Amino acid sequence: MAARAAAAAFAGAHGGDVPAVGNPLGRYPESVTIGVVSGLARTASAGPGRPHYDLLQTDCDIHEGNSGGPLVDMRGRVIGITTLLDSESPYIGLAIPAETVRAIVPQLLGAAEWSAPPWGSRSPGAA
Repeated sequence: MAARAAAAAFAGAHGGDVPAVGNPLGRYPESVTIGVVSGLARTASAGPGRPHYDLLQTDCDIHEGNSGGPLVDMRGRVIGITTLLDSESPYIGLAIPAETVRAIVPQLLGAAEWSAPPWGSRSPGAA
């Protein structure tokens, strides 16, 4: 799974320290929080019918406005992109593994059409 591969790519994957960079609430640019990778290959929902698969779980403090920032290992390598909080707990953050992002971005940049990514999102205008 992509999350396991991404996490295995850096030393001390499961339980390793990971800073996350973001802009909480859109008012505090270049903010940094630190947590650990506390789970691999998680599935979460961004709402009814919107599952996200194969995510990295972290306890980094992720808030509205700072998702979409990098989750990095202690060597500064991007291991994920912070995505959402678990809907039932504000202390469980989730990130799309960097390997998944690397696989999808060229498709998004180079094609007029794209297929739905593996984390459950839909293309613009999809029913």
